[in-house]
Amino acid sequence: MRRVWNKSQDQIAAEWDLIAEMRSQQIRSGKDISYENILTPTVLTLIGAANRSVVLDVGCGCGLLTGKIAATSTKVTGIDISPTSTRLAKEHCHTLANINFVNGAIEDLTPTAEGPLFSLAVANMSLMAMLHLDAALAALSRLVHPGGHLAFTITHPCFWPQYWSYSKDWFRYGEENVIEAPFHISLDQSDQFTTTHIHRPLEQYFTTLRNCDFEIIRLIEPMPSPEIESLYPQPWEYPRFLGVLCVRKD
Repeated sequence: MRRVWNKSQDQIAAEWDLIAEMRSQQIRSGKDISYENILTPTVLTLIGAANRSVVLDVGCGCGLLTGKIAATSTKVTGIDISPTSTRLAKEHCHTLANINFVNGAIEDLTPTAEGPLFSLAVANMSLMAMLHLDAALAALSRLVHPGGHLAFTITHPCFWPQYWSYSKDWFRYGEENVIEAPFHISLDQSDQFTTTHIHRPLEQYFTTLRNCDFEIIRLIEPMPSPEIESLYPQPWEYPRFLGVLCVRKD
């Protein structure tokens, strides 16, 4: 694991291209305990009362969550910078007529002449893989209707550094840190693939949301039930993830 200073979006997309097939298998098989039992339920809880008529899934990956959202939505668009992930998402959701997948960055989507496109945007574990948080949230602000919602999950900025044992030689909580690391889940600690994520302090997330006209209306710090916790190699001492629901202000 190391802090890096020069990274491009194309490089991050290439990393996820390499990992996409393995990632799809991990999720479909249930091997990723947190995805199935922590993150997906958190997202579905956050969007429970939101208007799901026209939904954007940002960083949709291989489309597993997209398909679940589509079950209670009129129209869903999934977008991801990884071409391989986008292809796998199309394959997984090919029977669902109300889903469209786009390969690209959120900044590439633009509102129509009639205005914003979406009543709800979801970003499940994708904001911390975006190099420019301000540009991404500004794009979402243009794309979500006033009164619409943004729901996202991220690694918990306060506790993830401890869980992953970030080096004190380079890690400072209050700074933005672009970090290369082997991609691990609890039941797969192999070093086969490397991905990049960005640590940001909570203050940066909240300030950027406010500057982009999003108001936070709910926070969830999910913890596993005793039954789910027993599936992990190690018990949870603190929340590893953070779920946030925002409303786009008028």
